Amino acid sequence: MPPEKIEAAFAFIKNHVERFGFAPTVRDIAEAAGYKSSRSGLQLVLALERQGRIHRDMTQERKIHLGDRH
Repeated sequence: MPPEKIEAAFAFIKNHVERFGFAPTVRDIAEAAGYKSSRSGLQLVLALERQGRIHRDMTQERKIHLGDRH
């Protein structure tokens, strides 16, 4: 994934969580980064998770926590 797409996704997630109190959908994340596929949104989420910038709670849908490195 291009770094600028990852940054766009992170900024979108951070803004959405701060504004609404919950994470956006994977599809919304993909669209915010300029992709049409939900799969691309998932790849962005996984990239951010590998970087330690977010943490997903696998027990709940749309549960993303901002990591220590934001």
